[in-house]
Amino acid sequence: MILLDSSVLVAFFSKRDSLHARSAELLAEIESAGGAAIPSPVIFETSSVLRKLGAAQRDVAAYLAHLGKHFRILETNRSVYPGVFKTYSAGRGLSLVDCLLLELAQLPAVTVATFDEDLARTIRAKKTPTRK
Repeated sequence: MILLDSSVLVAFFSKRDSLHARSAELLAEIESAGGAAIPSPVIFETSSVLRKLGAAQRDVAAYLAHLGKHFRILETNRSVYPGVFKTYSAGRGLSLVDCLLLELAQLPAVTVATFDEDLARTIRAKKTPTRK
């Protein structure tokens, strides 16, 4: 299962974003390959970021409704939250939503689509077994 991060969704919404074209290609590929899911907290984060960037609330609402038609909105099981809070409290510089994506990325067959290099690096490091 592919989970979408807000970095991809914000880039797609913002036509002036330097990653807009890349996000459009990525979302088209994902949709043609069977789609993806968006954890519900990512929806809220996307909305907040877009509003901070100056997007009109009406436009953000229409965009979120569009996402809901094309991608599954994933309600996260509360069993993941102890790990999320533990990672967040460690102060790694990740947002709470990023900590959720990091926790979900540890599940079998889950991939996170993100343009956030810190999050991507942390996911790779956590998925790669360390040798002693």
